[in-house]
Amino acid sequence: MIALITDFGLADPYVGQMKGAILAGAPGALIVDITHMVEPHNVAQAGFFLAASLGSFPKGTIFAAVVDPGVGSERRIVGVSKRGRILLAPDNGLLGLALRGPGAVEAFDLTPASDAAASATFHGRDVFAPLAALLDSGEELASLGQGIDPSTLAPGAVSEAKNTGNTWLAHVLHIDRFGDCVLDIASDARLPVSGGAMLTRPASFVIELARNYESLGYGRIGLICGSQGFYELAVNQGSAAEVLGLALGDEVELILAGEPARP
Repeated sequence: MIALITDFGLADPYVGQMKGAILAGAPGALIVDITHMVEPHNVAQAGFFLAASLGSFPKGTIFAAVVDPGVGSERRIVGVSKRGRILLAPDNGLLGLALRGPGAVEAFDLTPASDAAASATFHGRDVFAPLAALLDSGEELASLGQGIDPSTLAPGAVSEAKNTGNTWLAHVLHIDRFGDCVLDIASDARLPVSGGAMLTRPASFVIELARNYESLGYGRIGLICGSQGFYELAVNQGSAAEVLGLALGDEVELILAGEPARP
């Protein structure tokens, strides 16, 4: 199975051409579209979509995540193995969030030494698609490139929340179509299980700690452990982004009251 994440959109022929290139090399490949609607050039958003999607796919899945503002430059193309899955991406920080946490990581430099047939502007079709097809057909990462130290991969493009006591400094990773604001606070963080909270940056709002949307009163603001592996700010039947005035990448400060959760 090959799972795709790109910023190609659906108005142009790019997604279809990339799939065609995959099928030319692996006619039996099962191709799944995670999304092609990443904001253009937004490496951090693509990194969140990738990290949030890994656990929804079986081991053996090949993820091709192509949000590549540096296409045609000297940036590397890398393949990484973690938790039984293979991740293909430009070495531009896109993989940072997906590689956090437990699990051994093997990384390989798959950058072609020379490929006159590849265009300078569309490596999704001309480089990533053939690599994904080879891997889907049974080739090993080690046979396609040189092993590299995972610590040499570009620093993650996705921010990392920090906390001191019950104060959290976090960032908006994603705003979904409901206006929910996904934060870079992982679901395994030890957040309070009860009590109130304050959003103090970028503006002051009283929020609630909630288990789900329904437990919030209509129009109330809550902090919820969401389905994508991160905490999110949400408004019951409303848009947290609009109510709180938040945009993608914004920094927020939360002061949480109550007893910390047990590990």
